[in-house]
Amino acid sequence: MEGTTDYAIIKINNVSNLDTGQFDLSFNSSVLKVVNVEDGDIQGTGIPIQWHLIDIDTLRMIFNLEGVNGITGSGQLAIIEFEVIGHGDTTLYISSQITNFKFLSLLWSSPFTIHPT
Repeated sequence: MEGTTDYAIIKINNVSNLDTGQFDLSFNSSVLKVVNVEDGDIQGTGIPIQWHLIDIDTLRMIFNLEGVNGITGSGQLAIIEFEVIGHGDTTLYISSQITNFKFLSLLWSSPFTIHPT
């Protein structure tokens, strides 16, 4: 519903020796607006996220776990806060430069379609 806030959670499962990564989330910018991106957490280790829009409908997120030799486990990489600004459907597409993972997924509470790329 227009004017409401919703969240998408980027989850990762069964990762080993994760140290750095980059991933993009594409969406319909006439329906959603990125408000904020919160840091993630894997097995008690904070995942500091740096983020920016690389165009009007694509959010880029980058992380580097400085001082860590890589972490193993499951958790969330980031929580994206969206404001619903328009009517219509949107599909969330996630693409990743993270090569050392078994499963990257997106949890989204709204009835929108999500597609990994």
